[in-house]
Order: sequence, then structure tokens, then C-alpha cells
Amino acid sequence: MALAKVQWGDSGGTYISSSSAGTVLPGNSTPGNSVLLSLYVDSPTIGDIPSSGAISSSIASTWTRVTDCAYLGSDFEHWIGTVTGAATTVTVTPTGAVNWAGQGLEVSGGIASSSSGGNNGADTTNPTITVSPVVAGDMVVVLMAGGDVPTAGPGGSWVEYDAGFFAWSNGLDVVEQVVPSGTSVTATWTAGLQNFGCLATILVPSSSGGSASPLAAVGTGVGIGPQGFSNPLAVVQQGDTGSLINSGSSGTVLTSNATIGHTIALAVQSASGTANDVKTPVGICSTWTRISGVSGSSLFGDNEWWVGTVTSATKTVTITTNSGDQWTAQGTEVSGAVGSAISGGSAYGSGSVFGLTVSSLVTGDMVFVLCSANENFNAGNPTSPWVIYNTGGDNLWSLQNGLGTAYQVTSASSVTATWDADTSGSWIWGAVGLILAGPSGINIHPAAAVGSGAGVGLALSSIYPLAAVGTGVGGGTMRAAGMPPTAQGVSVSFAPTVSVPTVTGALVHPTGFPLLAEGDTFDMPAASAYTMPHSYFAIGDIAILGVICTSVTSVVSTITGSSTGTWVLGPRLTDSANALTVDIWTAPVIAVTTADALTITWAGGSAPGYGDFWGDSLSAGYGVNTIWTIVASGKQPNGASTTLLYPSLTTSATVSLQGYWGIAVSGNLALGGSTTGFTYIDCLENNGGNEQVYALGLNTSTTYAPTSTQNYAVDSDAVAIILMATSSGSTVTPPPPPPPTSEPWVFPHPLVTFQASPRASFR
Repeated sequence: MALAKVQWGDSGGTYISSSSAGTVLPGNSTPGNSVLLSLYVDSPTIGDIPSSGAISSSIASTWTRVTDCAYLGSDFEHWIGTVTGAATTVTVTPTGAVNWAGQGLEVSGGIASSSSGGNNGADTTNPTITVSPVVAGDMVVVLMAGGDVPTAGPGGSWVEYDAGFFAWSNGLDVVEQVVPSGTSVTATWTAGLQNFGCLATILVPSSSGGSASPLAAVGTGVGIGPQGFSNPLAVVQQGDTGSLINSGSSGTVLTSNATIGHTIALAVQSASGTANDVKTPVGICSTWTRISGVSGSSLFGDNEWWVGTVTSATKTVTITTNSGDQWTAQGTEVSGAVGSAISGGSAYGSGSVFGLTVSSLVTGDMVFVLCSANENFNAGNPTSPWVIYNTGGDNLWSLQNGLGTAYQVTSASSVTATWDADTSGSWIWGAVGLILAGPSGINIHPAAAVGSGAGVGLALSSIYPLAAVGTGVGGGTMRAAGMPPTAQGVSVSFAPTVSVPTVTGALVHPTGFPLLAEGDTFDMPAASAYTMPHSYFAIGDIAILGVICTSVTSVVSTITGSSTGTWVLGPRLTDSANALTVDIWTAPVIAVTTADALTITWAGGSAPGYGDFWGDSLSAGYGVNTIWTIVASGKQPNGASTTLLYPSLTTSATVSLQGYWGIAVSGNLALGGSTTGFTYIDCLENNGGNEQVYALGLNTSTTYAPTSTQNYAVDSDAVAIILMATSSGSTVTPPPPPPPTSEPWVFPHPLVTFQASPRASFR
């Protein structure tokens, strides 16, 4: 049953007091439907509504936060509940007893899952957000808040709310649409190019049939063996790329040239955590078909099985990824008649035992399993009759890097491949299977005859872009021999248990970071205290504080935090001509329960006239195993020009996660730039002039020098660092803080013992 808007309404033209009821629907809700709440909270703290007990209503007994962001000094949140009673009001109690406003959307049709569609904010463009991936039938809801009154809405398939508190006249709006086709949707308002923020939620219908949503579990197809004599399957050779390959480049996946007519089973891993990140390979086979895949986190990457029939006696393939991330692949050449290639299912989760059970097999089937994790595998797993692909040493495809494949020709109806970690812990892992079915007369493969399959979603809300959490069942449709399986089906989801930053082969900003605008410190007397905009995501992440102050003598001397270890000064630019100092400070995260309360000590005991703080945090996904290194830092004073230059910095040759982070102060108004891969956050309020810039997925041994613009030819100053995140099993003794000019350096981590990274080059 398709999703459809039943009714929507809002709490009226003014704020509602904390713990007071507001009407969010014009009529009583209908039990069994769902209600999505768009909440506007008068607080600059993201996630200001507590996770439990803060929303009460006879509409629904349970409410779950889907997504949130903070912008323009306010907190915006999406919450969802399944209707259990006939009512129109909700009561909201934000932290700090601040005021709130709410808009409710009642939806019929059955919702399989709700998940974040992301958020977007900028300073000099029309309000806009692109939501992806989606499929036809998904409902997308967007909450927009802008600094100016819109003159036109998104139009097209979007349905406008534009009423009450959430009206254009207040710089607010809510829009929704049921996606008619395509994999992404974009909502854009025409406004006065002021600050804006957008927040989106995706509602996935529970109906089955048609084109499956990416949330749907893996479905299996049908394989009919061609008539003839049995020709058993056998492995001829195997090989792998040996290292990471850049997107669009070629890699060797076999030890020798393949034999025309044979079959290639290609295990491909992209550093991205996004499903189906791999585009069709080129080489060896003129036609390649993706058979199965598992994704969810770049802690184990996007793992895919591709199959093709050899048409060229070569051993290399070229692969391009949708994300642009690097890839690696392991190839297996198979002789014998392959009747069909069928998904063996997939699984992923956390723990210290990893693996997959592949069922509905018949004698003679060749079964493959690809498994990866963010921890080393124990030697000898899985055991015979599995044949393990393990090159050993530092090769990517080895047990000690937590990446490998195994295969067997089976006579059983079900087989299980199991790897286990060499240390206990909640390691993130993913496994995906492939069945090559050999023909035996006219034989309908039992795994395909009914076309059934199952998949399990990881209970981490943001790792998988569509699935909050979920189990799903997919029904395959009958296909001719050798054709790929199809997935149709339904999915069932549960409320997320933890919010996790999306990891895409790069460093990431966790929930609440960065600020979409400068925050509330601009043009204020320099303070001795500052609170980070949100609690940190994980112990082992890094905290960053940019400081701009109107003095060259009264500068920050020390920083201490309630949730961070030792703060260390990075680059400091002193501009005597303009009486300005620009700093970057960093510290390891040691607690995540509340927003970090920083105490600022100024040299000489007195603060300068004005000071501005930029609080931020980055995560590599390694948790307590993270080692952060500043591999480059720099200062860039600029004379009068409309061009604002940032320091030119070069990344490390070490294959790892690296990111550029910088701030600048403009003599008038910084307007952002267009350097590829970089994001600019400008402070346009009150002609603030300051700017933050970052790029979190950098290539190795590459020089980066972003540029920005100013509205007048005036002086400007910028400082920047390149951060690198790795994971190590060695014992680390924190070094003393170095002077500001000594780089590269490794900042002291709060923990001294780390586990070796199985795939540091993949994150």
C-alpha cells in the first residue's frame, strides 16, 4: 500500500512554552497510521530534545528521533511515532525549558522504516537540499529554515505546507513528496541568498513488489541449468590487486591471463560504506553482472560479488566507483559449465565472530564468501572444506588485514563460513555470498526456484543511508539461465539504537558538527569559557577549536575541557598590522556524555576586546584505536585582494584517512570559494567576515591549497592543518606538546594501547 499524506498542521503562529501542549494536526489521528513531527526548538544546541520522555501525546505512545541539526541559533528535529490513539496535540519538554514549535504530518500506507535524508546549510545560495538514495514510492519530508523570506518554493512533485508558524513569512517551510522515479530528489527555494538550513527524512513503504528499495534485503534469482552432461566446477587460478587502486584505474586480479570461455568470480571492495558503489568493471569479460553485495560502513567497506564469462585473455580490470573512493579486488577463474550465478545472501554486524550461512544448495554448487572486518582474522579460519584466499604479509587480502574470501564445492544443502577476530571486541564486519550453480540436465536450482532471500540491517542508524535498522525479506523473480538475480520484497525496521556518522572512505563530521554558521561568539567580548555545539561521537575522535582574537599579546595560552584530554596549539598566525591572532587547537576526545565545556586562559591574565571560537570534531570510525597526526600545518597572511588564500599543504604518503581543516579572518566579508572537494562555511551575519573550510577525503602525497573570495580587496589571514587518522597495535607514549612551529607531530592520545588496524587504508 502506497504512502500518502492524510493531514498536516502546526502549533500556530507563536512559540509553545516548554512542557506545554501544542496542536500539530487539524483533526484526530487514526490508529495504525504514522505521524512525523517537524520540531523547531529555541536553542542553539543540536538534539536539545532528550531521547526519551521529552515528547508525550495521545497520538503515539512512543516517539523516535529520526534526524536533527542546529542552525541560526535554533535546533531542528524530526521525530516519528506510530499512531496509537485519536488525538491532535503533543507536549514537548526540551532541555533547558526553552520554547518550541511543531508541525505534524500524518501518513497512511504502512512505513517500513524512517531514516535521515541528511541536512544542508550555506550562506550565499538559495536554500536547497538533495536527498539520496531513494527509490520510487519513498516519501521524503524536508524542513527548511532560512534567514530571508522565500519568494518561490521547490515546485514539481513537492507539496508545500507554508502555513502557521512554518510559513514563508517566518523564513520556514515543510515540503513532502512521494518519489515518482529516480534515485534522488532536490528541494530548492528562491530566497534572498541569506543563511539557511535544511533537514530531510526518508520514509520507506512496507509494500512489496516492483523495484526494491535499497533497504530491502538481498533477493535471489532463478538459475536453470542448460540441458546436457554434468561438467563440474573447479578453480583454475586466483589473484588480487595487492593494494588499493584509484577509482578509474586498472588493477591485476589474476596471476595469469584468463582462458576464454571460463567464468570469473570477482570480489570487489570499495572504501565507501555506500551500497553498490562499484560501477561495472571493464576488462577480461565483455559483460559483468553484480550478483550480491553488503555495505553499511567503511569500517568494512562496500563488498560486492561480480560474475562474468571470459572474452579476453587478460588478467586486469578497470573499476570506477560512484564515490570516487579507492578499490581493491580478488579474482577467481572457474572452469566447467556455470548454469547460473545466484546471491548467497549477506550479513553484517558487530562482534568478534564473523561469517555467513549459505543455504538451499545442491551437490556440485561452488560457494564463495567475501568477509571483511575492522580487526585481524585468526589464522586457519574458516576451516576445511573451505579453501581460504590468504596471501599473508602486508597484502590487503590477508588474515592479518581482516579481508579475505573462501570457497568450496559442496555436497551439502547449507554451508557456513566463519572467521573470528584475534582479539575479542565489538568489531564491525560484513560478509556476502555467491553461488555458482553447475548444470545437471534441466535443473532448477532450489535456492532460486522460490526466489527467497533474507538480509539483516545493522542496528546503527546512520551507517546505512536508508535503513535505520532492519530485517528484510526479498522475493526473487524467475530468470533465464545465467541471468542476475532480482530483489523484490518488504522490509521491517526497528528504531535506531545509536546515531553513527556516515563513513564514506574519509574522515567524517559526527552529528552536531560542524556549525552551519559561526555560532554565537562573533563580535562578542572574548570569553574565558566556551561550550562545544554538541557532545562528541566516540572516545578517540578529535576535537578542534579555531580561535580568532583582536590582539597579538592577549592570546589563548591554555585550554582545558570536560570531555577532552590535553589541548595542543597548532599553527598560530600573528598579524601585528591588523592586531589579529588566528589559532588552531586540537585535543583527543575522552568522554562523550555531554557537550564539552572548555575553559580558556588568556596570556597576561586578561582577554582581548573580542574573540571568536569555531568548535568542531572529526571521527575516523576507529574509536579508542585512533591515532591522530598533524602531518602538515601552515599560516597564510594575505595582502589586500578579493582573493583569500589558504595555506598550501601536502598530505602524507601513508595510505590513510586525511583531511584539511582551516579558518580565516577577512578584513570585510568572506564569501566562500569553489575549490573542488572543499566545503566553505561563512559568517555573513553582521558582516562577520570569518570562514571555515574543510575537505575530509584527501588523496595521498597531494598538495591542497583552497582559495576563497572577499567582497572587497582587503587584508585577510588564514591558518590550516592536515589531519591523518590511523589505528595501531603498538604502545604509544604521548609526547610532550611541541612548539607551534614543530610539525608534523602526533598529539597525545588519552589511551596508550591500541589494536592493529586491519584495514587502515580503507577508512
